[in-house]
Formats: sequence, C-alpha cells, structure tokens
Amino acid sequence: MLMAVLAVVLIAVLMANAMENFNNQGTTMRANLSIKPQVLKERTITSLKIGALAFVLGVAGCADSTHEQALQAAEQKLADVSLLPAKPTIMPMPAVSAPVMPDLGAKNPFASGLVRPAPSETLPSSPNGTPPTTTSVLPAPPPPLGKPVPPPAPRTLEPLERYELASLRYRGILSERGALTAIVAAPDGTAHPVKVGQYLGRNHGRVQHIDGEKITLSKLVQAPDGQYYQVAAYLGFSP
Repeated sequence: MLMAVLAVVLIAVLMANAMENFNNQGTTMRANLSIKPQVLKERTITSLKIGALAFVLGVAGCADSTHEQALQAAEQKLADVSLLPAKPTIMPMPAVSAPVMPDLGAKNPFASGLVRPAPSETLPSSPNGTPPTTTSVLPAPPPPLGKPVPPPAPRTLEPLERYELASLRYRGILSERGALTAIVAAPDGTAHPVKVGQYLGRNHGRVQHIDGEKITLSKLVQAPDGQYYQVAAYLGFSP
C-alpha cells in the first residue's frame, strides 16, 4: 500500500516537472527561436515516457509487494496448520446390551396366595419359670387302631400259622360250587388249600375274602397298652 502511494506521488511530481519544463521550454522557445519545435516535442514526449515508466514501475512494485505479502501470509498459515497436533482417532464404542436378569420379585403364578407358616410346637413353661421354647413338630402318632377287642380265645393253631405272613406265597385259586379256595405255598414248598375263615400267618390272621388278586385277612395286634386291636392285612397273588 505504501509503494502505491509513493508511486502516485512520484507520478504527480514527474507530471508537474514535465508540465513545468513544457511551459519553460515554450517560453524559452518564444524567447529563443534557435530551438526547434520538433526538439521541444521530443523532450516533452521523453518526460511523459519517464513519468509513465515510473507509474508502471510503481504499480508493478505495489503488485509485487502485495503478491509477496499474500504468499507470505499463505505460507505462514500452512506453517501454523502443520504445527497443530493431529487429532486423535476416536474409535466407536462397542454396543453394550443390558444383561437380562431374572425377575426375582415376580410372583410365582403356580404358588398359592396363602402363606403357611412352618408348623411349630410351643412347649409349656418349665416349673422353674423358664420361658417356653419353640421346637420342630414331633412325629405324628400312629393312626388309631379303633376300639380294642377281646383277646383271642385258646385254640389249636393251623399249619400256616407257624409262618410269617410275608413268607407265604399265594400261588393259585380253585372254584367249587361258587366257593373259592386259595392255594398257598409254605416256605418249605408245601401247598395248602385255604378257605374263608381259616388262619394264615401269625397274630391270628383270619381270612375274610379271596379273589384273583389277593387274600384279605384281619389279624389281632397287641398294642403297648396291652390291649388287642383288629387290623387288616393282605397276601397278594404271586404265581
């Protein structure tokens, strides 16, 4: 910019000098007729050429200076960019799916809505004042045997009453005039016919019913209290 101003000032000065020379030469020519008009014209043209050349040089110098400044600014920007640190490459994070957790608080559709507490038994306080304690439920007593019956009357034991009922085998069945007779084998292999009303095994097991699947008996069991109770027993068919 400064070069352009200087060029304009130089052009103005040269033009002013050229005009002044032209005027002076005109005056001198009029005073001195020895100078030819052609020479005066050539001098004037020379002064104008010098001014034009100075103008062109000034403009060229200004253009060169502006171009140089632009190149320097571009080079400086490139240098600044090259000095910047390279941006790190950010790798994408892998997609993480939420783990599937079981719903521990969900209600079991098969569970009963009633909450049954664990059975427990509270024992009474001891004589010394110890507070009662809670223990697990005691085993249930055996089912009742019903009403006690009179003890068995003395009688002669039958052959199969010498054996345990579990050691006998129900081998076959005979039918005679609508009455069924079971064939029972003793442990020694001897076969014995058995009808309803006879006895099998120990504990006075009396035959109550015979069919193709089993022999039903009722036997007498003596309980710890000394009483006799009547219970059912069975001997299954095993050919």
